[in-house]
Amino acid sequence: MFREIFIINGRLNRKKFILYWVLASVSPLIIMMLLYSLEKALSLSQSVIGLIVAISLLAGVVAHICLAIRRLHDIERHGALVIGLFIPIINIILNFYLFFTKGTVGYNYYGPDPLELH
Repeated sequence: MFREIFIINGRLNRKKFILYWVLASVSPLIIMMLLYSLEKALSLSQSVIGLIVAISLLAGVVAHICLAIRRLHDIERHGALVIGLFIPIINIILNFYLFFTKGTVGYNYYGPDPLELH
């Protein structure tokens, strides 16, 4: 499942997009909470914890980009539109668009319908 989050080729339906989006958002927070709660038990320094948290946050951002590209492919849009995620206000509109727009039924330029694959 984690490997599927970081793929940019193909299409991703709404249900999986939302599931993976939540997973990519919550995972870094869980890692951060665990590390800070186990800080003394694991004898970790603040800099090591900070580095691990930064890496997990970066992985979350990369995951969101990959997921958005595949979701854009599902609605027959070019993955380059993912740049909109880095523009304030536009990112909110783009996320709503990705959450609520129905994907293209059947095969499109980016591949087969993900709902027909299962």
